Formats: sequence, C-alpha cells, structure tokens
Amino acid sequence: MTEAAPLPGAAGAAPVVGWLISEAAGQLDLAGLIDGYCRELMKAGVPLHRVATGVRVNHPQVFARAVLWTPAGGPEVVIREQGIQFTTTYRNSPVAALNRGEGPIRRRLEVPTDEIEYPVLQEVQALGATDYYAQSIPLNGQPLCFISYTTDRKGGFQEREIELLATATQMLGIRIETLAARETTGDLLQIYLGEEAARRVVAGEVRAGTGKPIDAVIWVSDLRGFTAMADRLSPDDLIATLDGYFECTAGAVKRNGGEVLKYIGDGILAVFPLDKARSAMAAAREAFKRLSALNRERAEAGLPLLRTGIALNVGEVIYGNVGTLDRLDFTVIGRAVNETARIESLTKRLERPLLATALFRERAGECGLQSVGFHALPGLRAPVELFALAPEDEAFR
Repeated sequence: MTEAAPLPGAAGAAPVVGWLISEAAGQLDLAGLIDGYCRELMKAGVPLHRVATGVRVNHPQVFARAVLWTPAGGPEVVIREQGIQFTTTYRNSPVAALNRGEGPIRRRLEVPTDEIEYPVLQEVQALGATDYYAQSIPLNGQPLCFISYTTDRKGGFQEREIELLATATQMLGIRIETLAARETTGDLLQIYLGEEAARRVVAGEVRAGTGKPIDAVIWVSDLRGFTAMADRLSPDDLIATLDGYFECTAGAVKRNGGEVLKYIGDGILAVFPLDKARSAMAAAREAFKRLSALNRERAEAGLPLLRTGIALNVGEVIYGNVGTLDRLDFTVIGRAVNETARIESLTKRLERPLLATALFRERAGECGLQSVGFHALPGLRAPVELFALAPEDEAFR
C-alpha cells in the first residue's frame, strides 16, 4: 500500500496545533506540555534529536526555567539561576541573540566544527546533531522565551519541517504564555507571602476575617541597634546590611522548614509546624552561626557587628486574613504571638540572644536549653519560666 505523502509545512502542523488547543494539554505543567508537544511533532514526522526551551521568570534567584527534552529521556527541568545572563557562555549563545530580539536562527551542523560560531552548537554537534533551528516565543510582547530543535538525521531538517516547526511554535507560545502568567503569579505570591500563605491565597482564601486556629511553633526575632545603625549608614549600606542579616536569620528559618510570615522593619515573625520544634531550634543555631561568620567579614570591613534576639514559643494562633476589604495581610495573630514578642524584648535585658518557653522546650527536648528563671511578662498574671542557651554554647562560636 502506498503511504500518503507528507503534508506541506504549515498544514502539517494541524495535528500538533489540535493537540495544543485540547483540554488535556491545558492541564499540563511546562515539562508535561513540552513532552506531549514534542511527541506530537514526532508523530507528524519531524525527526527530533533534542529540544530545549527556556522561560524567563520574575524571581530574585531564578533567571529562567528550562526544559531539556530527548525522545528517550523525556523532559528534564533545569533551573537557570540569576547571574547566568552575565556569563560568557550565555552571551555567546543563540539564546542570548534570540532574547535580544533577533529573528529565528538556523544552523546546519554537518560542517567542520570551526565553522560553527556558537560554542554551544559545537557541543550540540558533538552529541550527533546535524541541524539546529531556534526561535523566540514572545510573552507579553517581549522575547522572554525561546525554543530550539535539533535533529540527527543526515541532511538535517527539510524545509517543510522548518515551516511546520515555525507554525507549531506560534501555538505553543500561547500555551506557554498562559503557563508563565500562572507561574509568575505563584512565584510572586510565594516571595511576598510565603509558601503556605501563597497556597492558601491561590486556593481562594482571600476574604477579610477568614482564618483558622492552629497550634504552631512561633518565632519572633529582632536586630539589635537597628535605629542607631539607620542613622549612621547610607541607604544602600543599610539595605545591604538588612539583606545580609535576613539571609542569616530568615534564611535559616526557610532552610529548616519554617515559614516567614512577616518582616516588620528589622523584625521577623515566622512559624513552624507543631511537630517541627527541633527544626526551629536548629534554625536558631544556624542563624547564630551564620551571623557570627557574617560579623567576621563585617569586622574586617570596619562595619558595625550585628546582634539579634530570638524568642521561641508554642501556642494556638489564628492563621488567616486580617485587614480591610481591599488591603489584606495573611498572618498569624493571637495571645501566643503577643507573648512571644514580649519574650523577645527580654533577650536584650537578660543579655540572652535566645529565649524559649517551657512549652517550646517540652516540644523540642533539651537541645542545650537551660532555665534562666521565672520572669514577668506584660499582660500575664503569673511569671513565665524561660530557657536559654549557655553563653559558651557552640552556636555562638
């Protein structure tokens, strides 16, 4: 039986476009979308060897999310960190040219290696590729995404296949733009609200006065001498100081499974799940160690040293939205939060960088905490027993 002749370029993209506009494709994340898309291209007769796509993101740590695809391995997600855009490898790549707004790039690779001007394409050639085609995918009118295709077939892509890829890529861009908008929203919510709060907001918890009581480990910390520091330092130096301090403290919370809910000037309000009291203690120890290392650098630079006070408590809090109808804050409130803040204020007077309640010590175990006696807290009738790390504890070295 005679096989049907392949469809011409743009018309050949019809089955691929049909899949892209399907409901099933609309439910996929970026990796799943690229995997399904590439397999539809191969069904349409395009001999793919490797496909790569990258989407620029609005994130302080991530420059782009990339997906590398091969027929045998499927999709592999790769995070390109901020700073890669300043490297020679990136600047001398076809991706950089596309991101500058240059048109589609086609390079035949069945040529001597020294005739290939992009170093990355020399590497692609070494992997067996014979042809390379890449084009930009505009997002909101900006060249913030790209996709590249290679084949290892002798003779490379046929012209009708390039036409098919160009047509299919346009429809792929519509899907990616929707995905990118959704992921950007999620990224920004996580950056400004925290992971769990962002999840709740996305799930629809957006009305004032909504919240639920939970038992949690509560962290309140504060930078000592910040007001005097703000008077002495330039705005740029002050911001750099806060960034360094928060990386030591809030960074330790995040790395140990806690969630930073709020930065209050130089203060931090964070929570840990009730069963993560030992993790909260580990975060405090890490914060002190990192702060000590940072202070060694600051001392060498002639900058003022940074000191902090941390209070740890356990109690019931209301976790949810507070504020006005058009301006909300997702946070925790309640007696236990107030109590923790008052305990933190004692760290300076008692000259103890960390103070914890008996409830916290009961949950976390000993962890090097020693009683420093009972102390009165504003608003409480009975004094509260507090625990601290010994001054010679290794956390302060």
